[in-house]
Amino acid sequence: MAHTPRDARFGAPKILLPTGSWSYIIDLYEAEYPSSMIFLDFEIADGIGNLRAQVASETAKAYLIKLFKQHPSVKHLEADVTVTAPFRSAQRDPFDIAFDSWDGQSADPLLESGVTLLRYPAIEMIGERRVGETIVIIVRLENEPDQWTVGEPTTIEGVPETWKQIDVDVVLHSAQLDIDATTARETVIIRRDQDCTPAFFQARILPEAAKAGEIQIDVHFFYESRRCGAAKRTMLLTFEQTGTSIEGSGKMNKAEQTQPSPHHEATAPKNFTLPTQIQPGLEASELTIIIDRQGSGVNEQYRWSTYSRVAGEGKLTTVGPLDLHGSGREFAWKLVENFNNLPAGGHERTVKGVGRKIWEATPGNFQTHYLDLVARRGTGFPIQIFSDEPYVPWEMMLPADPTGSRDYDHLFIQHPIARWPLSTSRRAPTEFKVGMLASFVPTYTSRFLLAAKEEGTWLCERLGAVAQSPSYDEFLNFLEKPPEATSVQIVHFAGHGTISDAEPASIEMLDEKFVTVDEVRQPGIKLGHRDRSLFVLNACEVGSTSIELGLVIGWADALIGNAFGGVIAPLWQVKDEYASAMIKTTLERFLRQSETIGEALRVAREESRSSSTTPFSYVLYGDVMARSNGGTAIKS
Repeated sequence: MAHTPRDARFGAPKILLPTGSWSYIIDLYEAEYPSSMIFLDFEIADGIGNLRAQVASETAKAYLIKLFKQHPSVKHLEADVTVTAPFRSAQRDPFDIAFDSWDGQSADPLLESGVTLLRYPAIEMIGERRVGETIVIIVRLENEPDQWTVGEPTTIEGVPETWKQIDVDVVLHSAQLDIDATTARETVIIRRDQDCTPAFFQARILPEAAKAGEIQIDVHFFYESRRCGAAKRTMLLTFEQTGTSIEGSGKMNKAEQTQPSPHHEATAPKNFTLPTQIQPGLEASELTIIIDRQGSGVNEQYRWSTYSRVAGEGKLTTVGPLDLHGSGREFAWKLVENFNNLPAGGHERTVKGVGRKIWEATPGNFQTHYLDLVARRGTGFPIQIFSDEPYVPWEMMLPADPTGSRDYDHLFIQHPIARWPLSTSRRAPTEFKVGMLASFVPTYTSRFLLAAKEEGTWLCERLGAVAQSPSYDEFLNFLEKPPEATSVQIVHFAGHGTISDAEPASIEMLDEKFVTVDEVRQPGIKLGHRDRSLFVLNACEVGSTSIELGLVIGWADALIGNAFGGVIAPLWQVKDEYASAMIKTTLERFLRQSETIGEALRVAREESRSSSTTPFSYVLYGDVMARSNGGTAIKS
């Protein structure tokens, strides 16, 4: 087998490997024992590996041998590894400086800004894709897009010019793999002017892969506790005994790309990669929940993963299956279908019962993770949800202490919390820039909404909102041709809204004319792309979603699809007077008291919870830590 030398750089040893696919082992070794390898020569034939190397310590020797033994192609390893002190010249010259920058020094603090970075995730699978086989998964963040994935480059701003390395945490899961957490290296190290050190996972292919006919791998990246990117790869399983190993890159050959799995039609999800955005110094949630949909069939299957990193205490991740025993929509509406019939003031016991059902639907390891965080940190820490499941009000869950020694409240009462759809490649903004608060409040000839009218007046007098003509044409014109003289920070609507299986979700303007969700989804809507505005929909039922031809649709989905930076909306029909109190408190605290949007909505909900089920209806789509940059154009 031909040898492939590693790319040379000053200070790097002479390394000979069978193919470039083995280079991840050297990357992992150098991350643990920088500058400790003198030379390495490795060959393999018929599963028998022959390793000759010189390293600088016994611990480095043991680690190197372990890495080669873990490779799926190595059935037996003959190792001749000697320990020798590395030679360094007594004279220091300019090359030593380059050597020092390479040998694992940590990064300088991120104190200054000036450069931008582009990084693209790449997932490789090494080994035979058959049930029961052990494989290795390598995750990298590279300078160039992988040729087998799609995704436009993302500008990464604010990285100091003197940066040397950046550590990015990796959360990886798959319903078709049993991942060995004890051997995993769950961090990608990005180094200046060098290839990254990849994350490393060893896994066994489960029988579930045969049922699906494929292996779906989901990866999420975290920098400074903030989710900064994602990647997904779906690879067909090998059923024939003579199937070809994807030992090298883990990328599909031409036949695999064109031939569907025997268990799936050609409609299986395409591989995709989103560029990873790394921005230092941003406020981050302390707990992130990710709900990934598995496969593309009609049966809804999800994986629930969590990530937390507490200063001084390290990170913790959990992964588990999420089984709703049917569709998410059916599960959700069975929970809340009777909420509007509950008497005001007599609703909280029922809502708590529903919250407990939601908690019981979550994986047990998540429950343990959450309770452990609360035991160490108390309640009040922010939570961010990224989800492929749009229906269930996860924010309403009511945790239970298995010991019975502590009482918990609903998640969105105890914590600032927000959700963001995984289906979008756009990231929620961390701030809403100063600009106009545009308010649309129709006056109806029938079904008059007194509190909504008063809400619009209050926003103008208290927060400097600018009342807009609430007609059908003026509303759409505002979104399609936003005012040139000013940016728009918030769009506010207070009025009637409706949703049903027979009709698109819509809001009612003047003269009984309705704006449908499809009219907001169409590409002529420009305001969100220009300003990333926050959209407040204080209307009946418009925050909900419906299914049409298998596509999830709803106002939040349509607005985020047109680049709006956040949406506040109710999931079910709300009562006028209580809905108005929710929005006024939220915007007052967000704009005047400089609270995060997640905390502002949490306080409003907590203050109004005893009035009716209305406060429990509101959800926030966006970044839980987003703030108003400079408030708004407040007059008084």
